[in-house]
Amino acid sequence: MEHEIRITHNSLIDEAIAKKPYAISLGHEGCLGRLPDLDVLVEAGKRTKIKLVLPKILNQSMNYVENYIRAAASKLGTLEVTVNDFGTMLRLYEIKGIRLIAGRLLIKAFEEHPLAHLVSERYPKEWRQNILQSCIFSEDKIGLLKQFNVVGIEMNIFDNTAKTLQQWNLNEKIAVHGFFNQAILAVFRYCPHARLNQKLPPDCRCDCERYIPLEYINNQRDSNLTNSNACSNLTGILDGNVLLREVKSDHLVKIDRQVTLYPEISRGEGVE
Repeated sequence: MEHEIRITHNSLIDEAIAKKPYAISLGHEGCLGRLPDLDVLVEAGKRTKIKLVLPKILNQSMNYVENYIRAAASKLGTLEVTVNDFGTMLRLYEIKGIRLIAGRLLIKAFEEHPLAHLVSERYPKEWRQNILQSCIFSEDKIGLLKQFNVVGIEMNIFDNTAKTLQQWNLNEKIAVHGFFNQAILAVFRYCPHARLNQKLPPDCRCDCERYIPLEYINNQRDSNLTNSNACSNLTGILDGNVLLREVKSDHLVKIDRQVTLYPEISRGEGVE
């Protein structure tokens, strides 16, 4: 089984490569500002395999992202790219040299993206509900992904998914990149992490060097965070605008790659 390290801050590239994983992943499911500079990405790609993680991309950022990906792929030859919405998948899937991975947020993001209807319209109406459902264990869903050159999917390995993976042999149909130690609870439209530190981009990047426990958010009486999405009763770890939950899974399931965060999520410990 391959091992991938997903670093939470670009300053950790050297440390992650020193651990000699199969690949390291850069970027963030919630924030486009966490993309590394192109020169940094290319230099890292000369030393190890790279996966680039994209959030949901809005229209105003799509041209920038496409040009960034094209430039990176042309310099590196090959590049894995995790996409988290179907609109971005539609824009990138024909770029030479990239291998698309369906991110953990992609399935739920289908109808939210302005370009998603271009994918949906290719299928008869009676298929759409099946394609739009959240469950990845669907022949129609996997068939859709493969049509757009998606070679793998990222997923959390919980009790129920571990059992279904074994029963369904999903990794025989498409490569599975599994997360055993954490899962995404929510992605917020604004960044409460930056707001708590009273900073806005580009200065907010340095604040993502540390995690913030949700209890701290609640103590700060941040009503926009705790009252939306019914999150006031949840506990978790805030990484930028992504709320994570610690997961301890000991399931021995057959997957192609294990993905771990570096450093592992912790309750408020910062990156040195």
